[in-house]
Amino acid sequence: MADEEDWRLVFVLHLKDVEFRFQPWASLTPEWDHDHCTACGVKIWNRPEIEGLSEGYATTESFAKGPLYEWLCADCFADLQPVMGWVAL
Repeated sequence: MADEEDWRLVFVLHLKDVEFRFQPWASLTPEWDHDHCTACGVKIWNRPEIEGLSEGYATTESFAKGPLYEWLCADCFADLQPVMGWVAL
């Protein structure tokens, strides 16, 4: 669990109280081949032969910029959720 001085919070302050859904990575457009965890920067994509994650927590339809717009790895979600008030659907 993170405290209020965790370095990752700088990158996720705009996501306070946002709903997320744990799911396999999916692209917003055909040209987009990966995302990064908004908090720590780890790559999230569907390329198991190359280092990175293939699933994570993605914003939902309730997010102002839409579903799949922001991604978090499972570790960052678990660590920062109590401080950020995130809801997992």
